[in-house]
Parts: sequence; C-alpha cells; structure tokens
Amino acid sequence: MSDMQPPLDEDLMRRFEDARVPLPFEAFLERFERRRTRVRRLRVALHAGGLALLAAGGLVITPYAIRGSLALSAYATDGLSSLGLAMLSPAGWAGSLLLGAWILRRCHVFDR
Repeated sequence: MSDMQPPLDEDLMRRFEDARVPLPFEAFLERFERRRTRVRRLRVALHAGGLALLAAGGLVITPYAIRGSLALSAYATDGLSSLGLAMLSPAGWAGSLLLGAWILRRCHVFDR
C-alpha cells in the first residue's frame, strides 16, 4: 500500500462545490404548493366522480329494490296472516314468551 493519493479530478471537485450551494427555498415551496393543489383537485374530482357513480347506481337499482320489497311484504302478509290468530291462543302466548326469553338471554340481559 502506498501513501500516494490519486490526482483529484477537477470536474468532480467543481461538481461537489456546486452541490454545496444552498437550494432556493422559495422555488421549492412554490413547486410543492402547486403539486399539492393539483393533487387535492384530483382527489376532490375523484371523490365527486365516485359519488356520482354511486348515485347513478342507486337510481338504477331503486325501482328493482322497491318492487322486491313490495313483493316480499305481500308474501309476508299472506304467509303470516295466520300467525296473528295463533298468537291469540294459549300455545301462541307460551311460544312467544319462550321466544322472548331466549332473545333476552342471547342479548345477555339476564347476565350481571
């Protein structure tokens, strides 16, 4: 190993000296603010577009949901009309009491 140092590259030394110059802070802040504003506008536009798509989907689905709801309620009222009569009997009362106690137990109402 020798103590001889390789000759310094003048171009490389000049570049290192140029790198020590402080960067303009105002230009950085201006560029950062412009980029942040652009990103914020893009984000708001994407949110608005997504909301518009959800609203359009809701408008398309609403008639089908209403028809299905009405059909289900008609089916339930036809099928459950006899349940009202069953609730008037003593067996119906006992069944509803047992069902209510089971629901309260499942909801941990009786636990302390």
